[in-house]
Amino acid sequence: MRLLFCSPDYFDVPEIDEDNRHMDPERPPFLDLAMKQHRRLVSLCSALLGRCQESIRPRSGLVDMTFTRNGYFPYGPNEAILARFKPLRRRAESAHYRDFLLGYRLTRGYHVYELPEGVFFEGGGDAALYKDKIICGYGMRTSREALPHIERITGMEVVPVELVRPPGRELAFYHRDTMSIFLEDAETAIVYPEATTLDSLRRLATFCTVIRASRADAENMALNAIVIPRRDLCLEGYYPPGGPEVDEEVRKLRLAFKRTPTLRGAIIISDTASEALLTILERLRYYPITLPLSEFLKSGAGPYCLSNDI
Repeated sequence: MRLLFCSPDYFDVPEIDEDNRHMDPERPPFLDLAMKQHRRLVSLCSALLGRCQESIRPRSGLVDMTFTRNGYFPYGPNEAILARFKPLRRRAESAHYRDFLLGYRLTRGYHVYELPEGVFFEGGGDAALYKDKIICGYGMRTSREALPHIERITGMEVVPVELVRPPGRELAFYHRDTMSIFLEDAETAIVYPEATTLDSLRRLATFCTVIRASRADAENMALNAIVIPRRDLCLEGYYPPGGPEVDEEVRKLRLAFKRTPTLRGAIIISDTASEALLTILERLRYYPITLPLSEFLKSGAGPYCLSNDI
């Protein structure tokens, strides 16, 4: 498992977004703090995975490019579907992600597929691999019309999850990764039910256990979490040094996995997560690590948004 990051050099919240009401230009992020929080996340992931992660160069004017999860959806060792962004401010990102993937040094380049003009698709923010399926949110940023294209390109079954605005709520859940965590090894999904339809919940329940998430955890982006299976964790030997806080987290994680051999993996989650959610994750035999990501919450994001598989 290797992750792609983009330093938040130009990160900002320049406008109101009707789909993402976390965004408020009157509450801009503090860039120095955002950089510090991002560096800690990257260092932690490098330590947990036992290797340095990959990075794509940030571009001036592209304030959301730090959210690499949305740039593309990787579904094979060197295959990806490029995003076609709905917000105008993000559309120029796609060319940079395309160039990066085509020239990616560890695979001699990806095979990159693009959807037709007018069919929006926001990468791994909406699409996620789950065993032999692709779970894909649609209705806010990703078009319903994108799903058959994804199915044709990948040759995999696409499970549609319709995203809807919760009744009486100002906040909408604009990507699938804002309202759900999928834990493949536990065959479980933790979902905020009011952000989707009853039909979608029933569809998910045919192949995994669905656990209800609270409104507070969803609105605080606590469901936007990086899941690292046990098989990918660096549980002994060398890892890239990340400073005292990261080194202490790695020490505690290694001790926990030594004491509890049945742990399925680790989850990097925002420190906004409730005790109830953390208890659910522990009961499912995952080891949660909480991180402060306050500046990225101002753009409606968590650790999952800030990373992508590569």
